[in-house]
Amino acid sequence: MDFAEFVTEFTDEPSVYRKVWLFSFVLGNSRWLWGWFCSNQSLERVLRCHVMVFDACGGTTQQNLFDRMKTAVLGDAEDGTVTCNPALVAVLDHYGSAPEAVTGQRLPDAPFNQYKGIRLKQKYAKG
Repeated sequence: MDFAEFVTEFTDEPSVYRKVWLFSFVLGNSRWLWGWFCSNQSLERVLRCHVMVFDACGGTTQQNLFDRMKTAVLGDAEDGTVTCNPALVAVLDHYGSAPEAVTGQRLPDAPFNQYKGIRLKQKYAKG
């Protein structure tokens, strides 16, 4: 899961450009893709997107991989473990799921190279 930033012009306000964020969710086994454009990356928005994607795919995942988004990942502990947002952990736990953050290392089973700092937009949104 990650957010990609887009700057776009809406038809109801010509010549006014606004920033929108694409929340993307890709299932690792089937590459099923779900996305939702959001006006911000707030914790409430992230939680709501999770509820919507679980409803859309008809269930939950055992594990959710985050690309270190600030609303999901609070930081790294001294022992190398990642600290996730307690509210996000609680919502995922309610659905029987668990968070995992991308580390600085490449994940061998990732659908594409996931290095710290590389975003979905750099991989797919170049026009």
